[in-house]
Amino acid sequence: MIRKLGVMSDTHGRPEIAATAVQRLIDAGAKAIAHCGDVGTGHEGRSVLDALVGPVPVWFVWGNTDYDGKELEAYAQALGLHCLSHWGRLPEDVIGDDGPVALHHGHDFRLYDRIIAEQGGGYLLSGHTHVPHDGMENGVRLLNPGALHRARPKTAAMLNLADGDWDLLEIAM
Repeated sequence: MIRKLGVMSDTHGRPEIAATAVQRLIDAGAKAIAHCGDVGTGHEGRSVLDALVGPVPVWFVWGNTDYDGKELEAYAQALGLHCLSHWGRLPEDVIGDDGPVALHHGHDFRLYDRIIAEQGGGYLLSGHTHVPHDGMENGVRLLNPGALHRARPKTAAMLNLADGDWDLLEIAM
C-alpha cells in the first residue's frame, strides 16, 4: 500500500519544472504521484507527461486549460500513466483504508462541491488556485499543493496517508 503520496498541480506545459518536482517528491519518499490538473496542451502537454514517467505510479486529472485531453489521454496511457479524466479516485487496492483520495482540478465548482458532499471522508486533492491550502469540509480534507507555474514560491507537497501529515516542498529552478 502507498503511504507517501507526492502531490503537484498546474505545470501548464512546463516539463522542466515538472521533472524537477517529480525528482524532489521521489527524493522525499513519494511512492506515487498525483497531478491535480493543468498539465498542458499539445507538444508541451506531451512533454510534461514524459516528465511524469518514472519509478513510481502517477495518476492525474485534466484542468481548465487542458484542451486536448482525449489526444493526450491516449499518449499518457501509452506511457503507463493513469488518467482519471476530469476527476477520479485513487484505487483502493493502492491506498488501502487510508482513503478515499479523490483528485479534481478545482475549477468546476459544482463538481467539486458534489465530490465533497458525496465522499464523506478522506481527501480531495486539487489545484487551480495556485495557492497552497489545507482545510476541512464535510469530513473531507481539502488539500492543494500550490502550483509549479505562475506561483512564488513554486510548490508541491507530500501527503503521508498513514498519519495525514502534509508537507509543502518548495521547488526551485
